[in-house]
Amino acid sequence: MPDLKVKRRDASARIAELSTKSGKLLLPNFFPVFNPNKPVVTPEEMKRIGVEAIITNSYIIYKNEKLREDALRRGIHSAIGFDGIIMTDSGAYQLYRYGDVEISNKEILRFQHAIGTDIGTILDVPMSSDMSREEAERGVNITIEHAMEWKSLSNELRGTLWLGTPQGGPYDDLVRESAKRISELGFDYYGVGSIKVALEEYNFTMQADLLMKVRMFLQPNKPVHFWGIGLPSSFSLFVALGADTFDSASYALYAAEGRYMTPERTIPLEELEELPCSCPVCSKYSAKEIKEMERRERERG
Repeated sequence: MPDLKVKRRDASARIAELSTKSGKLLLPNFFPVFNPNKPVVTPEEMKRIGVEAIITNSYIIYKNEKLREDALRRGIHSAIGFDGIIMTDSGAYQLYRYGDVEISNKEILRFQHAIGTDIGTILDVPMSSDMSREEAERGVNITIEHAMEWKSLSNELRGTLWLGTPQGGPYDDLVRESAKRISELGFDYYGVGSIKVALEEYNFTMQADLLMKVRMFLQPNKPVHFWGIGLPSSFSLFVALGADTFDSASYALYAAEGRYMTPERTIPLEELEELPCSCPVCSKYSAKEIKEMERRERERG
């Protein structure tokens, strides 16, 4: 069981301290996604600006022979150069995007543990708002089966905090059943699997509804991670509804699309005349200079 010390509550929000083998993390918190194959911002740079925790994809690491061997030999923290708290995704995003991954749930569980991740995840099946009921039922059944596989290996995998994510997509009864079953298995950490089409369309109503429905059935003394939430204007809403942590690659995705990210919204670069920020990076450039940069240089900042 994770050591979660709640310091203050307001609505369903809480300020809490989570203990991991790499240190303590103050919640709520945000995990930037780090892709070791596309290091737009390095872990060292993230640490320098105050990032305490990151998430990276264990399946991507596993598929890259050089990265895999390095992570197994030296541990994930040394391999990617980050001494803070690391959560690893299991390949669920690749499963959603491409429909398949070339590894079993048990293999990716053991791999995450072997490389020393702080917070590991099962291989769940992400949902979309336009998914058929038949597809959703199949995904829920696979997710529960994988959660039960984790339970059968839990003694072997001690020392890592393990996160289980109920699924069900837009089908309330499937969400309820999945949340109940996952909660009964005693994970250290729970996830809420943001609905992909709704997320891409900024449908916060559907996302908030999902969070509340899942949260009702989870053990209240465990932290809750809301997958794929990266728009700063939504954080306070989802924290008030019970989410403790978030992750996203939005900082890199928006930069690649030529969009400037603010706490309230994203702004296409062509609409900017001045930069509405005085951070060390933005203070180095004018809006005109950023527009004239080569794309790769602009993404890096």
